[in-house]
Amino acid sequence: MQDTLEHERAIISALLFDRGALSSAGGLEPEDFSDVFLGACFRAVTELAANNEPIDALAVGHKIGMDTVKKHGGITYLFSLAEQGVTAVSVGYHTRLVTAASASRKLVSLMRDSIEALEANGEPLIASETILSKTLAITQRCANTKASDANHIADLCLKTIERIAAGEIIGTPTGIKRLDENLMCLMPSLTYCLTASAPGMGKSALVMQIVANAAATGNVLYISGEMKNFNVFLRDISRRSRVPVPPIRTLRLGTREADQVGAAISDFRAAKIHVIDRRGVTFSDIARETMRLKAIGPVSLVAVDMVQHLDAPGRDEWQQIDTAVRYMSAIAEQYDVPVLYVSRANRRDTGGIPTLATPFGSSRIESDACGIFALCRTEDYIAHQRIRLTQHREKNGKTEKLVPDDVAIWRRLGWQEPGENSVVLVCLKNRMGPATDIPLRYEGKYFLFSEVPTIKEAEDEAAARRESYHQR
Repeated sequence: MQDTLEHERAIISALLFDRGALSSAGGLEPEDFSDVFLGACFRAVTELAANNEPIDALAVGHKIGMDTVKKHGGITYLFSLAEQGVTAVSVGYHTRLVTAASASRKLVSLMRDSIEALEANGEPLIASETILSKTLAITQRCANTKASDANHIADLCLKTIERIAAGEIIGTPTGIKRLDENLMCLMPSLTYCLTASAPGMGKSALVMQIVANAAATGNVLYISGEMKNFNVFLRDISRRSRVPVPPIRTLRLGTREADQVGAAISDFRAAKIHVIDRRGVTFSDIARETMRLKAIGPVSLVAVDMVQHLDAPGRDEWQQIDTAVRYMSAIAEQYDVPVLYVSRANRRDTGGIPTLATPFGSSRIESDACGIFALCRTEDYIAHQRIRLTQHREKNGKTEKLVPDDVAIWRRLGWQEPGENSVVLVCLKNRMGPATDIPLRYEGKYFLFSEVPTIKEAEDEAAARRESYHQR
């Protein structure tokens, strides 16, 4: 039978560290603990939470009774549990193990009592029915999932639809209009992955732009394993001010540029952006900081650049990424926040049109992420579309190839020609809507992405300008 003492300690540690962890311990009862004292701690925590009282080592100790606490290591033992800093993210895992072990102990006890009862009265039918009913009651607790009925689901969903119809934004906008339309914004409790078909295409710049936009609606936690705070600052100021980094870094600015940079710095100071600028960040680090930010206000986004730089357990790089992606999903669900992470491309991907195999660790990312997007070079995208849109027809007994030019390709796709410095954000997966690709212009000197208008949008804008001109 599995020894669950360490898991029981981990649960109490998490509850003393974060009262929100109690929601992940659903179905757990004090009697499920093999350690009687830890079971008493759990009962004390639930009672304190029910009365909306503070939860800490001292409060739990007084609730249990200091005489009892002294018999089990004293108040220092409770403080040592609290200082372990186990986060709420892992509570569900520990709870499942403790519940399963508790069920095993109860089943063993039930079998033993049933054998004794059978030997005493010799009624096999009665004994078997008793065993069956009690076994079912015990094992049902191991599966603590409760299904929602259709009526309840409809009520919740209709309320959400009403909020959207009233103009309320559900989720975190990225600032890229078509991406937000396709995704319904970045939704709480879901994860999203950004990659690229080749290095140096602006993954970090796009994530930083999304981070800055998300900060308008709440706190943002940005894990920057690629850049230190200084470079994060310079890039952000450059994007906001439309002034390249070199003159900002050397303060060789004209009057107009100085005003633009000054305004950008003021905007940056006011932004609710919180940056961890190092590699080797653990999931406990992310969980603790997310919890801290939620205590001071809503958290609109957790962004990680890049997921390969996190400190994740595993025997090799593939297993480490598998663990990292699973924990990103756990953080999104536990703290009800959207998580956006960057993944480098597989080493074999050096260009061309991206696929679901492009992100490193693709199998886990493909299964867990709600949306997967990849930056792609325009020339590679056009080449792919040219092959797809090429037609063949028979003429005079010969097969004739009709190869569209660049303009024809963009018109078929409904977009204006993006021009120079363009990339395409390819949608590889989208659980929330259509898998629509989005042409973007990337001004690398400002680290700025902007959208390419559709043909219809451009025509409507031109018509509006003409109308405005004639009305003067």
